[in-house]
Amino acid sequence: MDKTLLQRHLDYMARYKGHRQPLVTPCCQFDLVVSAPTDAGNQWDSLVECPNCGELFMKIVTSTEARGLLLQGAAHAKETHHVLP
Repeated sequence: MDKTLLQRHLDYMARYKGHRQPLVTPCCQFDLVVSAPTDAGNQWDSLVECPNCGELFMKIVTSTEARGLLLQGAAHAKETHHVLP
């Protein structure tokens, strides 16, 4: 039985023991928790597929925030982010 992308993400995060950040996807406003670096100077970025709707977006994660940037062209880019207090 093939698992959905969302189920694979949830399974991974259930096993992941490291630092985490909340992320609201810029495509469908879906709440996720993603892996994050622990060092303040590190930034992880990657092109990802939304596990909820399948849209591609750029994920940018630091030790204090996670942001998503929807790739619709520079003039129509839409960004979401969440910063920990």
